[in-house]
Amino acid sequence: MITFIVRVLTDIPLAGAPLSRMNPDSAVHLESNIPDDELNECSDTILPSASPSMIKTYLPRTTGLILFNPTFLSFKRSTEVLSALISSLPWQCKDIKMFGKDVKEPRLTVWMGDSSASYKYSGVLLQPTPWTPLVISLKEQIEAETGARFNSVLCNYYRDGNDYMGYHSDDEKELGPNSIIASLSIGAERRFIFKAREGVKTPRNLKAGDKRSFEYKLSSGSLLVMAGATQKFWKHSIPKQRGVTGRINLTFRLINK
Repeated sequence: MITFIVRVLTDIPLAGAPLSRMNPDSAVHLESNIPDDELNECSDTILPSASPSMIKTYLPRTTGLILFNPTFLSFKRSTEVLSALISSLPWQCKDIKMFGKDVKEPRLTVWMGDSSASYKYSGVLLQPTPWTPLVISLKEQIEAETGARFNSVLCNYYRDGNDYMGYHSDDEKELGPNSIIASLSIGAERRFIFKAREGVKTPRNLKAGDKRSFEYKLSSGSLLVMAGATQKFWKHSIPKQRGVTGRINLTFRLINK
C-alpha cells in the first residue's frame, strides 16, 4: 500500500477526517468516494475507470479533485524518456503576453496533438506539432491509468532551477468546464504549489480571499491529475528552485471544438 501525505503550507480547515500525526484542521481527506453531503461541482468529473493506484485528494470544501500516482513510470523508464524527449522534440522559447507586455517564456515548450487541437494561452495561438510515437504511447498509457481521453499535450522543458511556471489556472474556454489535465513529470524533482484563487467563492460560500495553499513534490515518473472544479477555484505554479537539473513535464489535455 502506498501512503501519500500532502504538506499543507498554511493552516486552513480542509474537508474530511484528519490523517495520522497531522493537525485535525490541516488534513486532506483521501478516500475512494465523495461523501454524500459534499457532492458539488467536483463530483461530475468523469473518471469511471481510474486505476486504484491513483490516490484521490478532495480539495478544501471539495472545490476540486487531485489524483496522484508517485511511481507511474519506473526510474529506468523515466530516464530513457527524458533523454529521448530532450533530443527529439522541437523545443522553442516563445514570446507570451504577461501583464500586457511581450516576454520570453521562462522555459521551453512544444504544443503537440491532433490536427484540430489548436490552443490559445497567454495571448499566443498554438498550432499542434504532430504526435511522435513516444508521446502518443505515453498518452495511451495515461488514458489507461485515468480512464480519461486526451487529444493534446503541452510539453514543458525546465532546463534548470531558473526555469519556472508562475501561478495560473488552466481555464481557457477550449478546455471546457471541469477539465481533466494529466501532468507527467520526468527528471529533477520540483515543487508544485496550489493556491486558492482570489475573489472566487467556493460552493460553500467561504469568504473570498481566504488564504490557503498546499504542495506536492513531483518526482521523476510521477503522474498528477487535476479534475473537477480545480481550475475554477485554484491556481498552481512551479517556482524557481536552486540546485536542480533538467525536468520535462507533459500536461495532457482534451481540447473541445
